[in-house]
Amino acid sequence: MKLLLDEQIDVRLKTALAELDVYTLVDMCWQGLEDGVLSERINEGAFAFSSPLTKIYPFSRI
Repeated sequence: MKLLLDEQIDVRLKTALAELDVYTLVDMCWQGLEDGVLSERINEGAFAFSSPLTKIYPFSRI
């Protein structure tokens, strides 16, 4: 499963998910892209999941 972590997510989560194929926006050189362009790149990269966890868990400290 190929996952993409949003810029706001602590990169240490990548280590915790080591059994998965996890990338950050920095890994992909996609930091700072506008949402539309980023969505296109995510679709082209065939990521199974890509969402900022801060939107899913707005009160958590991830």
